[in-house]
Amino acid sequence: MTAPSARSVLLVEDEAGLAETIALNLEAVGLQVECIGDRLGALGRLESAPPDAVILDLSLPRISGQQVMRVLRRTAGWEATPVIVLTALNFEEAQDVIRAGVDEFIPKPFEMTDMVDRVLTLIERPG
Repeated sequence: MTAPSARSVLLVEDEAGLAETIALNLEAVGLQVECIGDRLGALGRLESAPPDAVILDLSLPRISGQQVMRVLRRTAGWEATPVIVLTALNFEEAQDVIRAGVDEFIPKPFEMTDMVDRVLTLIERPG
């Protein structure tokens, strides 16, 4: 599966090593990746145009991914942006954020090729 080169992903992940690995894998299939590792960056980014998809870690320092998700879904222009959640929480523990409008749920640890395939599928899905 290949992605159009103009597609972009916002990656909100506070673990720098994991963020770098994810970004490298997504860039390898032609996606542009913007990495943000903290709450201020994540919330501040909502003032700009949305990407084609967001990958959101639920365990961010000083703010939960759930809070970021709620703000994202209420921000003009971002309401329909596809969101993939990465989390160490199990499916039951993440129910609140899933109900907030998550498009994909990927528990950690995960297979990188599976995550890349899910991102590409989500981006290429007709609106």
